[in-house]
Amino acid sequence: QQQQQQQECGTGSGPGAPGGAVLINGCGEGGDPPQPMRFKMLGPKRPSHTDPLEVARQLTLMDYAHFARVEPVEWARGQKSLSVVRVTSWFNHASFHVTEDIWGCSDLADRRACLAFYIRVCDSLRALQSFGMLMAVLSALGGVPVNRLRGTWESLATHEPKVVELHGEVEAFMSPAINFKRY
Repeated sequence: QQQQQQQECGTGSGPGAPGGAVLINGCGEGGDPPQPMRFKMLGPKRPSHTDPLEVARQLTLMDYAHFARVEPVEWARGQKSLSVVRVTSWFNHASFHVTEDIWGCSDLADRRACLAFYIRVCDSLRALQSFGMLMAVLSALGGVPVNRLRGTWESLATHEPKVVELHGEVEAFMSPAINFKRY
């Protein structure tokens, strides 16, 4: 069993987390991040045509790469350092990409599927405890361009009510009430 975990996680210290620890996919201390999942693209190359867990994993790894560059003194200074600005820019870029992907869908069924996909990505991000990226995707879903797609949200509620319920759960989990006590 230990050999199987070493094969899945790799060996040696990797970039997956501080001190070489890997934070995702159940890999323990000292392992490299798990290999990306292999998937077959369905139609045009869009993130919404892949596995939500894999997108969440990759977002988590990219978020960590930006966050790891920030030195502790940069947070303490209270000034805008280049590394902190990059973390903020990455958050905004990820959020914008989700909005753009949803708006890039040509018809209602595609938009509904894309919206459902990103809600599933949110659930995967919550499971991975990647709260920064979870907030980025949720802010895209709650932003004016996506939130005003009333027909898409109504269609989602009609065709996939469990996904709408999942969206409500994730939003409640990330609620800023009581200083974000829920997570």
